[in-house]
Amino acid sequence: VAAGPVRADGRIERCSFTAPPDGSGIVVRIEASQRVAGYSAPKRTEGGFVEFVVFQSSLSERYAAGAPAAPVLAYHVQPRGRHLVFRFRLEEGERIEATAFRDAGSDDVFLYFRLLPELPPSGPAARWSFDTVVIDAGHGGKDTGAVANGVREKDVTLAAALALGRRVKEELGVHVVYTRTDDRFLALGERTRLANTVHAKLFISIHANAAPSPEAAGTETFILGPHRSDAAREVMERENSVVTLESEADRYAGYDEGALILKTLAQSAYLHKSEELAGQIELGFQEAFRFSRGVKQAGFYVLWNASMPAVLVELGFLTNRREAAFLTSPNGQRTLVDAIFRSVALFKERYEREIALATDR
Repeated sequence: VAAGPVRADGRIERCSFTAPPDGSGIVVRIEASQRVAGYSAPKRTEGGFVEFVVFQSSLSERYAAGAPAAPVLAYHVQPRGRHLVFRFRLEEGERIEATAFRDAGSDDVFLYFRLLPELPPSGPAARWSFDTVVIDAGHGGKDTGAVANGVREKDVTLAAALALGRRVKEELGVHVVYTRTDDRFLALGERTRLANTVHAKLFISIHANAAPSPEAAGTETFILGPHRSDAAREVMERENSVVTLESEADRYAGYDEGALILKTLAQSAYLHKSEELAGQIELGFQEAFRFSRGVKQAGFYVLWNASMPAVLVELGFLTNRREAAFLTSPNGQRTLVDAIFRSVALFKERYEREIALATDR
């Protein structure tokens, strides 16, 4: 990875290790005194090592080598011409993916050693199947969500979640697990923890939107990732503010922008499928003659630890009088649920076809 012209060799000041909040591996920060010219892609070598080269750099006289942490057992650095070569020895028997990227806020470089899940047994009997979906009705209990035009978000989301679950179970023959089936409060982290526990193949969190302007309207579907607009940030902040009602809100202290970047890297295998489903859902809304605000990404805590494709669907704006009436009407609920259901059915069909092709090779 090149960085353009540099003034002189960069000095490496420190190498430190930090574990992400989800325990998915280890992050190595290589601290530099100035932006380095570039670096190589991490490369596997014999003996269980990963080699990483930082170009046109040298060790500072004050260089500090932090203690390694699992899955890195040991490491060392040595010059090679005008470059520095880092060699990391990894634990045996672990499936590990190494990724390198720059820190957007400094001159440092990160290495992310991500632990990969074990491969499933091979053969027709072990073929993957789309067997479980978790449907999350946003908010609940003391957390009413948005309230406008006489409508509470927690009521709209529960009705939609139960209706969607019935169709998925009855028409697709898929096991459905609800995060809630009544008016109760749930911590955001508990929702995806449940999805991970039941080995869900899909997680759908249903919400309704709100905005200062009573004219704001439309659906939008989110996937996990750094927000790219102020509007996406505002939705994320409103939904994430639920943590102030939780007894252990400090559990989210490590969920900052840097951790979000690492999380999106860790979930790269799922994010493509999440985006595919999100796009299909928004297309379904358009086909139902609803105004679509499109697919967006933001750091929603409820999606943070999902170990499967996961989306957050905003059905419309309760602060818009017309949309609030539509969201609470039998026809409105039916229209929106039908659009999501058809998207899930198509997603299931495509996903199982891809898995079947892969396992037949």
